[in-house]
Amino acid sequence: MAKKDKQAITAKKKRKEKERQQAIQKKENTKKALKISLIVFIAICVAVALVFIVITIINNSGAKIRSQTFIETEHYKIDGAMMSYFIHDSYNSFKEYYASSLSSFLDVNKDLKEQACIYATTDMGTGNCTWFDFFTADAESSATNVLKACELAYANNITLSDEDLNAVSIRAKETDLSVIGNGVNVSDVENCLKLKVLANKYITEVSEGIVVTDEEIDEYYSNNKDEYDYIEYMSVIYAYTDENKNKIDTRVDALTQATTKDEFVELLRKYYTLDGSLDVDAVIDNSTDKVTKTNNELSEEVVEWLFSSNVNDCKSFVTKATGDSKTDSMTVYFITAEPTPDEANTKSVRHILFDSNEYGSQEKAEQLANTIYEKLKANKTLEFFKDLACAYSSDSGSVFQGGLYSNVKENTFVESFNDWTFKPKRRTGDIDLLSSTYGYHIVYFEGEGLPAYKGDIYEEIYNGKYNDLLNGLFGSVSVTRNANVLNDINGKI
Repeated sequence: MAKKDKQAITAKKKRKEKERQQAIQKKENTKKALKISLIVFIAICVAVALVFIVITIINNSGAKIRSQTFIETEHYKIDGAMMSYFIHDSYNSFKEYYASSLSSFLDVNKDLKEQACIYATTDMGTGNCTWFDFFTADAESSATNVLKACELAYANNITLSDEDLNAVSIRAKETDLSVIGNGVNVSDVENCLKLKVLANKYITEVSEGIVVTDEEIDEYYSNNKDEYDYIEYMSVIYAYTDENKNKIDTRVDALTQATTKDEFVELLRKYYTLDGSLDVDAVIDNSTDKVTKTNNELSEEVVEWLFSSNVNDCKSFVTKATGDSKTDSMTVYFITAEPTPDEANTKSVRHILFDSNEYGSQEKAEQLANTIYEKLKANKTLEFFKDLACAYSSDSGSVFQGGLYSNVKENTFVESFNDWTFKPKRRTGDIDLLSSTYGYHIVYFEGEGLPAYKGDIYEEIYNGKYNDLLNGLFGSVSVTRNANVLNDINGKI
């Protein structure tokens, strides 16, 4: 029995040792498995991080959006990077225009795709429009028209000159890439500007075929006199209380006896104030105004009197208004001139604007303006000026007309530009280089304009024909669109 017990004990020890060894092995295997899993996990994390970094680099470089075409015609296209330029260009123009109030409705530190737009239009839908949608809609309209104009330029053998290409290169290199979209580079800007300049050249050429005749202007005026006939009048307000109403009535009655402007003014000097404490000359200076029947802020009864009364029989009119519990008022109106259109002289002038924001700095804008001015002095032809305007001008309001502003009224432009344009004995073909708050202007005097009211009518008719012409021409050009590209364009500003 002792021998068997000893063998049993030995066998039990061996079994326990085996189990211990198996446990050790199992533990070692678990450690190896965990180590391998950790290595695999780290490798996966590194791979994911690398993929994320690569994607980020690709997105920041614009490679992805550059590889996708947003809109295209038969011979031209705008890819995602170029569309980003158009969108941010639209935003930057909006930002500049609304600079003083922009922060009240748009957060410049927040993604445009995350901000609801307060200017949503009907075609954008309601409730879901973001500022990115708003600027994209504007940019797409502009970009589409640019492509259509380029396609028509191609069909009519209109191409970019060496001067155009040089202008594009200069503008692209001076562009602040930080404000035109993530991943947009100088090459993208240059491609956009080439399209823009080519479109400008085509539109400038075709728009010169638009003719507005004197007969059309006269007929338009005859049918729309209420919009163009101004009537001049003076008006003064008398506030009164129960205590001084009789004295005010006496003064108002006296004013209504006037039959000429001089009489009305003299009566104002005599009867306007009760105690002489007010500056009557200031009142007289600020009392004259002129309005048309369709453009005024007067009450209906005053407008009816102004434009229907016989000025020889009834030149004055009095209205009463109830104020607070103690003070009421009367306003005396006096007609000083019969209805007539604005006959003021106008001028037509062209300019090329070198905006310091676009050309990098005030110094660079001035330097380039001087360079181009020297070229123009060597070749003062109108055709050369129009070509330079299409290539270099920062003014979107005139670039499609070769820099032309026609039939401009005095004091429409900034002071330096206005003074040069309206200087006596200014002659057609005069050129100069001016500076203003907008930048530097190379100016070209086109000539005398139409009387002011005819100039306004000319503009109205011209714009109608211009839009009809372009709509007709653009309607013949087919454009394809890939909206998915917008998803990859960054909305950060």
